[in-house]
Amino acid sequence: MKNNRTLAKRLTTQAMLVAAAVVLGGIERLIPPFFPAMPGVKIGLANLATLAALYWLGEIPAIAIAVARILLGTFLFASVSALPYALAGGVLAWAVMCVGRRVFGVPGVSLLGAVAHNLAQICVSVWLLDSTVLFMYIPFLTIIACATGFVLGFVMLNLDNHIRKTSLLTNI
Repeated sequence: MKNNRTLAKRLTTQAMLVAAAVVLGGIERLIPPFFPAMPGVKIGLANLATLAALYWLGEIPAIAIAVARILLGTFLFASVSALPYALAGGVLAWAVMCVGRRVFGVPGVSLLGAVAHNLAQICVSVWLLDSTVLFMYIPFLTIIACATGFVLGFVMLNLDNHIRKTSLLTNI
């Protein structure tokens, strides 16, 4: 009976993280662009769910949550043409964060994920648009990714500290 409860709690936690990510992604689309000259620059609020899943549930649930939030977010708030960019960014960010968490703390892992996400999206853009000039965005996007990734990492660290003081993460 305990195993069924644990499984139900894990699945419920995963579903709540996907829902939270989709809501955060929707909210983020309402925020005006910080840099109008650089289209597509976002904070990456939905990545908080991937970070939470990585630290609370493990690597496999984290990639499942990342892909689910990307698919749902794309179909709800964007066009299907955004899917290759989002998937490439999300999958590379997940992979880099999985490796990075063995070495760095939460803010560093978040920063690495943000940078990897941007690099993957630029590579997809270069491939789809057949234009290497897009690589010149990398320095600017990296600076922005470092700032937003680090801040979101601290948000996640504080969230994690708060949640761990409760009994919400027991038996998952």
